[in-house]
Amino acid sequence: MYSLHSAIIGTGYMGSAHLEGLRRIGVHVQGVLGSNPQKGQGFATEYNLPRAYANLDELLSNHEVDVVHICTPNRVHYPMARAALEAGKHVVMEKPLTMNSIESADLLALAKRTGLAAVVNHNLRFFPRTLQAHALVRTGELGEIRLLQGGYCQDWLFPSERWDWRLLPEIGGPTRVISDIGSHWFDITCWMTGLEVVELAARSSIFTPQRVNPVTGVPLRIETEDAAVVIARYSNGMLGSVTLSQSSPGRDNHFWFEFTGAKGSLMWDQEKPGELWNGKNEGGRSTWLLEDRPYPPEVKEMLRMPDGEAVSFNDTFAVLYRKVYDALEGGNLPDDTIVPTFRDGHRGMVLVDSILEASKSQQWVRVNQTW
Repeated sequence: MYSLHSAIIGTGYMGSAHLEGLRRIGVHVQGVLGSNPQKGQGFATEYNLPRAYANLDELLSNHEVDVVHICTPNRVHYPMARAALEAGKHVVMEKPLTMNSIESADLLALAKRTGLAAVVNHNLRFFPRTLQAHALVRTGELGEIRLLQGGYCQDWLFPSERWDWRLLPEIGGPTRVISDIGSHWFDITCWMTGLEVVELAARSSIFTPQRVNPVTGVPLRIETEDAAVVIARYSNGMLGSVTLSQSSPGRDNHFWFEFTGAKGSLMWDQEKPGELWNGKNEGGRSTWLLEDRPYPPEVKEMLRMPDGEAVSFNDTFAVLYRKVYDALEGGNLPDDTIVPTFRDGHRGMVLVDSILEASKSQQWVRVNQTW
């Protein structure tokens, strides 16, 4: 068990996922704050938490809370994270970090001033095969990376009758797939390569221009994109392309990337998380080989499970949180070469803003690298 205690803000799926990850590594959760007292108390009762907080001030004034996990709709990320840092609490934030890069720049500066841990929950870094891919790319096994392609396609908003708060710009922000799932893709690919996007072009599309708000029963014009395609040029000249969609029938969670290097290629798909594929030239013939080498020691240390054990989406939360809480328990900040921080979150918001600008202007946009 850790001596550090936490609290969770948000009672939806992500709130329960954070809670499960924390409990699996032995972090005591002091309580939860919901969007209203009924939701907070219902969550606390269902998951046997000590208390439901009445408001944010009550949570932040609890001296037994060291780390605040923010799992709310996007519009309150900025004010809640700012208040938590100012109250001396470490923060673990759901992505995207904020609604725009102005807010994220301010949070990054505040995190630096306070010296507190400021983590973004980019948990997709922590599948065993993505950790292994990171090691292979960074050790130069593929050679210089020349080309990057991939995508993140889902189907959950394909039905025209489906509704979610992310459809509303005033709650989710001016973009949807770009910030909600594109932020994951750019985070993991920039982290793996150590390369930054310097220039990009983009187009977006709305497939379902009108949906009915189930609360009001009133048809609403949809302003956020159902899909987007981005082409990017990176700091070493590498080209990258990504397709993003939340309205692709049959694609539950098709998150994938493929690196083409001077020595070989590498591909991973979250829908087949245990498989990592290498493209090699052997005997004058190119072949795809399933990567079956043991995990590097640093990856095995993070996983803390037997070789070959299947790792699910929810397992990645525990792997990430162990890295965070181990560091804090020792009086250190988490290792930012592995753990995604507000710097990574701010980079993501700069890219989101740049993609939005490129899509609207239909021009190439230079990325202002302020992180």
